[in-house]
Amino acid sequence: MKGSVLFVLIFLFAASFARAAPGPVTLENGVRVVLSENPSTSLAAVCIMMEGGTDGEKPDERGTYGLLSDLILSGTESRTKSDITRELSLLGDSVETYATPGYWAVEGTVPQASLEDFLGLLCDILFFPSLPIEELEKTKRTKIQSLRAETDSPNRLLSDLYREVFYPDLHVSRETRIRNIESVSISHLRSVHDIYFRPDGTVVSIAGALSKEEALEMTERVFGVLPKPPERLQKDNNEHRDAPLPFYRSAGGGVTQAGILVGSRLSGFDRSNEHLLQLACAVLDNSLGGRLFVELREKTGLVYGVHTGYSLEVRPFTLYAVSTSRKKNIKAVEKKTVDVLRMLVRKPPDARELLLAKEYLKTAVNTNACLPVYEARYNARKLVFGEPLRSLDERMRMIDSVTEEELASFIEECFPSRWTTLVVR
Repeated sequence: MKGSVLFVLIFLFAASFARAAPGPVTLENGVRVVLSENPSTSLAAVCIMMEGGTDGEKPDERGTYGLLSDLILSGTESRTKSDITRELSLLGDSVETYATPGYWAVEGTVPQASLEDFLGLLCDILFFPSLPIEELEKTKRTKIQSLRAETDSPNRLLSDLYREVFYPDLHVSRETRIRNIESVSISHLRSVHDIYFRPDGTVVSIAGALSKEEALEMTERVFGVLPKPPERLQKDNNEHRDAPLPFYRSAGGGVTQAGILVGSRLSGFDRSNEHLLQLACAVLDNSLGGRLFVELREKTGLVYGVHTGYSLEVRPFTLYAVSTSRKKNIKAVEKKTVDVLRMLVRKPPDARELLLAKEYLKTAVNTNACLPVYEARYNARKLVFGEPLRSLDERMRMIDSVTEEELASFIEECFPSRWTTLVVR
């Protein structure tokens, strides 16, 4: 047992190895570069984000911008789809592309020796895709099948209901998204690509086994040759109403288990206080004594699982607790969840709870920081959202410095007395 404890302490000490906060560099053409060295790994992770994303979709475009994430892997001006597949396999075959409301992203991990080749491939994929029409039709069919399959997943149905209630200005029904996808043309997607996939909206984040000087030189050789756009990228964000939320909303799905979400908007929340929000969530749902975990699972067995989450990409921001349960327990789960959330305001975390939440959160942050892809993604998102980059040590100090009074004040200010319950049954 002592040996196991010693191993954990050594692991956390190694993970906390002092590293200065990465300083971003902007190339002449507007590409922003952030580099983070990690001497404990032999791999380098790359995360590239392009400002824009699904938040810019108009109502008749909902569901279509994400198609670009798949299409960019279908060939470029100098590479066929087979060429790309072969090169990715040789480089480690660990590439993921995706779209969020705030950006498109591509990320992957490769051996240090393959970093420049990987950067060159990603640059070609992102900036010079051929976007063949025949691949669009295949991508459409795959996406539509995926959307229709979501009706068998209580979590996906609950996610749909959540977007419908909390973000009605962004949401359209699944069938509307399918119709939009069916009707979108390759010329329209090419115009979307031309608008958003440009150097001055690009963040290149690299973390792990690297020399900052060498990695910056590589990035300049690969991305620095892209021509500087004549005008600065102006992101066209949609406006989202902070309208009153219903007390309760349910949807049928024919699923065997019930999905239950209890949530609220975080009106007035500042993203710089994310560490306080994370600590509040850790008080609620950590498996070592979190209030929701204890009250809903350990004491009563009302749920199969429960966790908290939040969304800070689209304003107004939201906080929620999600659980899965038997259908006969829906009312009991809703009542108990709301009671626990309200009690957090009336009875803030004491010193023991706060210490446990801090250790739980620091372990999660330390663990993620040991994985280059998480560190590269963290740094890229910070730059995309215009937030300060913080070293791992700074993040640890911010968590450690939170007092009982500070967390209690934050909870009182941000946690409402009125919660919205969403149920898929």
